[in-house]
Amino acid sequence: MIRVHFVGAQGKYQSIETQAVRIHGTLERIGGDRASSRLSLLPQDAFRPRGLFRRAPLREMEGLVQDADILVVVKSSLFRDFLKAAGALRRLCEERGARLLSNPCDGPGADTGDTADVFTEEVAHYALALSRAQAEAIARKRPAGEVLLVGHASRLESSNRLVPRDRVRKVVWENAIHRNPRYDARKVGMPRERFQELEDAIRGVLADRGAELVFIDAWRETQSYEEWERTMLDADIAIECKALGGQYVDYQSQKPAVKVLNYMSLGLPVLCDSLPAYRELGEDGKELLFADTIEDWKRQLTRLLDDCGLRFRLGEAAREAAGPHSIEAVVRRYMDCFERIAARPARRLAPA
Repeated sequence: MIRVHFVGAQGKYQSIETQAVRIHGTLERIGGDRASSRLSLLPQDAFRPRGLFRRAPLREMEGLVQDADILVVVKSSLFRDFLKAAGALRRLCEERGARLLSNPCDGPGADTGDTADVFTEEVAHYALALSRAQAEAIARKRPAGEVLLVGHASRLESSNRLVPRDRVRKVVWENAIHRNPRYDARKVGMPRERFQELEDAIRGVLADRGAELVFIDAWRETQSYEEWERTMLDADIAIECKALGGQYVDYQSQKPAVKVLNYMSLGLPVLCDSLPAYRELGEDGKELLFADTIEDWKRQLTRLLDDCGLRFRLGEAAREAAGPHSIEAVVRRYMDCFERIAARPARRLAPA
């Protein structure tokens, strides 16, 4: 039995950080005699140096390592001053025979625009990557055998699915980048005006056919799963765009296919850009439709609006393609990784 302890920052996060909470809960349920799980959600300043000599909070860190074979730190960038304590945390793990893992989630630059992730790339014994591009990027900084691809689970919590309609009434766009109140061009690679140009083009195509564009603002931390699902199933098409013309910065290109995967799991036909993680979910015209220029977006959206059969086929294929990304399937990949890690000797950190 491998004892796993997930450590994350307190807060209500709508997408990626939520995966660690769901992985923990599902691991508790299906781990059997393979793995047990514990979860600690700490204040963001939990690792801040304290006391007269401003030392790392060793007593609290010892509590995290106690009774753990594997300690998984989820998105360490959410913890203020974490790097000042990360080396000490690793040494505590080594003293007790535990392994320290990083689950970086969004990837480098998620919070600062800086693409460095020292904890993931140098300090942690292993890194759990949520996309293939993220795994490849981390493997450029550390031995590839210490980078394990686990993938991201869909948000699906029910057996509900879209019932296709003859006419498109609504097209849904969740968390559109240019509508983020904390929009930062350094982390996007494209000016906000280009996204607005795309939005205007989409609205024009929809207006000609009496359909509307609906935005979901999931930066609201009060949105429940039930609310999200109702909004999705009330739409006919889902769209997502990280960039036009492949202008992805490191942060964007390494992101897992969270929103597109969620759309697909409900059987929504999806039109999106060519982010590498999206390309891994399906082929153009089979499971998804792709667009990389504004003219592509207008042409592909028009196809979807005018062809009910295409929407139905895409939705069916999308739902099937999303199946291997269920929470249970992803948890089993986590368990496989934990067993592989537990069977290996740890590479020790050089003395401070």
